[in-house]
Amino acid sequence: MIALFTLLMACSIIVGTRGRNRVLGQLAYPCAGCRQHTYHTVVHTRQWLTLYFIPILPLGALDEARCNLCGYREWITSQQVKAWFPSSR
Repeated sequence: MIALFTLLMACSIIVGTRGRNRVLGQLAYPCAGCRQHTYHTVVHTRQWLTLYFIPILPLGALDEARCNLCGYREWITSQQVKAWFPSSR
């Protein structure tokens, strides 16, 4: 039994995903959640496939704007991000 456990532990592979966030900037416009004219933080998130906690393969990217007052999140397109922050990429 101990030999089987040792064999399984020696052959284990750790695979997972991880997201990495990068803040691109802030913009002030009315929030759809709280209806206040507040600042929104624009964040670019890239998901990675990891092998033994090392990022190996990019899986995809998302852009979102988060309200600094209520925390409301909305997905935005990469074209909108390029229009708001032309030098960010």
